[in-house]
Amino acid sequence: ERIMFQLRDKMDFTSARMSSMPLVNDVDADVIDVLTGLGFSIVEVQSVLQKLPREVTDMNEKVGMALQLLDQAGR
Repeated sequence: ERIMFQLRDKMDFTSARMSSMPLVNDVDADVIDVLTGLGFSIVEVQSVLQKLPREVTDMNEKVGMALQLLDQAGR
């Protein structure tokens, strides 16, 4: 019983942490990698990704759109 109680507490903590983390799909992860590789901060990239239309699913198109938004922001 003690082990189950301890495991339950750990699972609650883990699932609470996981639920607060934003979900990133594979394309967005690739876009983040490309843009941070170009020197943009993760904060800038995440902010720009949130502004992109959800229906855009092509990585190259997302990178291009993100770069345009970053340029407009003066970065």
